[in-house]
Amino acid sequence: MRWWPASTRPGRPSFPLRELKEEDLGKPVLVGSQGVEAPRAHVLHHLVEHAQHHAGQVIYARKLLGSFAPTAGE
Repeated sequence: MRWWPASTRPGRPSFPLRELKEEDLGKPVLVGSQGVEAPRAHVLHHLVEHAQHHAGQVIYARKLLGSFAPTAGE
């Protein structure tokens, strides 16, 4: 079972967060290759943390690479 509901719009990509209901956040789902049970809210929290981690990587890389970019006066 997927942790999100299937899309009801044929021909359009599914966007699970729009279909996720608040009352479903406490329902358990199977996660990972070992099928560990976890509440959907925990899975959602993990996804948000993971996305934030990557956003931080992008910001850091931009700042790091920006320090090597030539300025307008050079």
